[in-house]
Amino acid sequence: MDGLKAQLDKLGVKFFWRTEVTGFVRDGTRIRAAQTSGGDFFSDEFVLCGGAWSPVVAPDLGLTLPMQAGKGYSLTLRKPRQLPQICALLTEARVAVTPMGYH
Repeated sequence: MDGLKAQLDKLGVKFFWRTEVTGFVRDGTRIRAAQTSGGDFFSDEFVLCGGAWSPVVAPDLGLTLPMQAGKGYSLTLRKPRQLPQICALLTEARVAVTPMGYH
């Protein structure tokens, strides 16, 4: 995450820490501004990336997101015999497998 933030800083991205989104200014189906605790932020485009909170915010935007927050245990294998190529959900065992690119 530090590397991503550093790259975004280089690209001129502005971060507004501890700023809560409280609503949106809409014009029909278009979002004109995000209302926040630090004032309104106007833009031509918005990206919803609230993680587990996204489905809570989505209805205010007329969106339905079939997401469910998850929690549990994590196990990282440094050198697995076979590295998975894609993410997988093993629903019977309630297990998620994610390749993390360790080499």
